[in-house]
Amino acid sequence: MALFGRPTVHLLLVIACGFLTYSNTFHVPFVFDDDTSIVNNPVIRNLENFFLNGTGYSYNPRRFIGYLSVALNYRLGGLDVTGYHIFNLGVHITTACLVYALVRLTLQTPFLIRNSRSGALKPLTAGNSESKTLKFLPLLAALLFVVHPVQSQAVTYIIQRLASLATLFYLASLVLYAKGRLFQVSDDPAHGKAVFLYLAASAAAALAMQTKEIAITLTIVVASYEFCFFRMTIKQKVVILLLTILALSLAFMALIHTGKPLGELLSDVSRMTRVETDIHRGDYLLTQFSVIVTYIRLLVLPINQNLDYDYPLNHTLFTMRTFSSLLLLMALFGLAF
Repeated sequence: MALFGRPTVHLLLVIACGFLTYSNTFHVPFVFDDDTSIVNNPVIRNLENFFLNGTGYSYNPRRFIGYLSVALNYRLGGLDVTGYHIFNLGVHITTACLVYALVRLTLQTPFLIRNSRSGALKPLTAGNSESKTLKFLPLLAALLFVVHPVQSQAVTYIIQRLASLATLFYLASLVLYAKGRLFQVSDDPAHGKAVFLYLAASAAAALAMQTKEIAITLTIVVASYEFCFFRMTIKQKVVILLLTILALSLAFMALIHTGKPLGELLSDVSRMTRVETDIHRGDYLLTQFSVIVTYIRLLVLPINQNLDYDYPLNHTLFTMRTFSSLLLLMALFGLAF
């Protein structure tokens, strides 16, 4: 039992479960956007486009790292899908290990380390029954992440690696930040190590933002993590908020390319936020309320999954599906707040 409680054993179990779950997917063919992004994409066929000239960057500046990984796959194996799937699975399993690390670090934060009289948690290092039980919480979280059916599209649909790879860098940045903060609040602070970890976290954040646009939320998540799990004075909270706003603004401007006239900049924002269909934006927004509820349901009850949903459009707020979905999302948001 003592052996099974070790982090190394936990991580090996996560890796094994991830491999076994997706071991039959290495020959899944290219589908949908794989054709335009990989099969018929001349940019990824020459690594020089990504290192010796600006073709690889100009092709999609906001996803440069993701397409670089595709170009490396093409260089090693051409259009043989096996190499692409091995890479995708490696990313997924590594991300699951980062989930393990994040949960483990979070259990060691000041907010969760209190004395037993307060009815709260004790540190993982404490020799008590609570601690022994909590040691398995990171394992449970990582196993749930690595085998959950809702992850199947991100792993087996090759070009979806842009999302999974961005998530890997995203979580890596948060894990490095959390580790750095724990060094700072420890009784024997190692400030040099903390600074190194913060720099590494910044590098991971930059890689995430060069892989997919979803990484722009990282600044908000890091600030929220700080607010939730570390003790701060009012002054520190104000500073964190200001830094978050500044970092978010800089990240947003980098994504839409600064140095343009205001009119062109606003046009870029409009273009980037517009769905590439003929669906009216209002109808799209109303439909998203029930779409998000469907996603939440899939997290809890992953049945009837579909690679390409034929989802009915909602044209008004005052239908049972749309209005009840909005109420549920508002209730969840209120509960989270």
